[in-house]
Amino acid sequence: MARELLRLPVLSEGAEHLVMGYLMQRNILAYKAPPGNEGYDLICIHPDPRYSPGPGERAQVRVQVKSRYQTDCNDSFPIKEKALDAFDFLVVVFPNIGKFYRGHDGTTGAAPPEFYTFPPEFIREHHNVTKAWQRVKLRGLDQEIEPYRGEAGFEQIARALGVPRPTRNSETTTSHPGDLTEEQADRLSRVLAELAVAKNAELEELKSRADTLNRDDGLWQLLLQAFATLGSSVGYAGLIDDPDNYSRVTFEAIEALDPAQRVAELEAVMRRAKVRYPGQKAERLVQNFEIMREMGGPKKARDLLLEQPGREGKMAFLKRFKNIGDKYSRDILMDVYHPEFRDSIALDTRVKGVTVALGLEFSSYEAHEQFYLDVARRAGIDGWTVDRLIYNWRGEVLRGIGR
Repeated sequence: MARELLRLPVLSEGAEHLVMGYLMQRNILAYKAPPGNEGYDLICIHPDPRYSPGPGERAQVRVQVKSRYQTDCNDSFPIKEKALDAFDFLVVVFPNIGKFYRGHDGTTGAAPPEFYTFPPEFIREHHNVTKAWQRVKLRGLDQEIEPYRGEAGFEQIARALGVPRPTRNSETTTSHPGDLTEEQADRLSRVLAELAVAKNAELEELKSRADTLNRDDGLWQLLLQAFATLGSSVGYAGLIDDPDNYSRVTFEAIEALDPAQRVAELEAVMRRAKVRYPGQKAERLVQNFEIMREMGGPKKARDLLLEQPGREGKMAFLKRFKNIGDKYSRDILMDVYHPEFRDSIALDTRVKGVTVALGLEFSSYEAHEQFYLDVARRAGIDGWTVDRLIYNWRGEVLRGIGR
């Protein structure tokens, strides 16, 4: 007999009011959106009606609120793919009113509520789509979600609006994130310098992948790697490391298919490989296949890439492919330890999580990247090493900087 689903609409409504209360406690004006509004539940603005947003700040912030009331829930929450571009931040609330699973009736296990404030890119990276569910699962991501927890998470919204912390001295100069970068850069550089020594063998192993681009189809493989990890790194093992799946998505394998079957075949393989957004990625990969074929095939495309002048020229060339933007136009050539990309940072959610933990925010990709390159110089290492240390050992980095 199926267990009756316990719906508590008062708690769902209460979760939104809880978030409003915490935001207003931080001096952020928060208003409820109309009931049933698509994409977001709260609208946040600066409390000073005369305040003009500075560089990188926003006039308003849209917040979506999700909640699971059970203390013993599985730390997942539903969200549809079509809503991923409709909010600026998503706050998930765990009211923890009691335990309801494995024979519990809710009368025991109550605990203080928990809040996590996530930017859209985090939600996209961890969004999981199956036939039955579209959701984000947080279980097992303790280290990744810690920078977004509680007050540290709400602080992202305050920084986005330019709302300073209330102080007793009204004449105190407002402190902007950039004012702290010297102190934060020193702290992070010391942690990374020590970690680079401890992980030297592992870093050398990563550098050994440089021969990928020597293969005639090396650029196609690097594009596949980018698509496998876009949204979640778990797709790499299922698509790239699985010989059967990989054999079905090589340039030659796709070329041999009936053009009308290419999207369906790629989608089926990527679903089996547990790659995120398989339908959308299948369409984009087929488009990239056509782009590469028009260039003369994978070898010619590889050669054209390497002929481009400097880092910026190569990045511009890679951006001609679908779904390759600022991050992956760097990451693709960082993966092969290309000499021109050893002072680059591929800004993903792991790097951004460290930025949040440091209490910093940047107005552009370039400014954000430059901060980490400055950290690299202070640590006596290159940008590539900083990027790979954070990607592979972010938990140790966060512990080192005291988060």
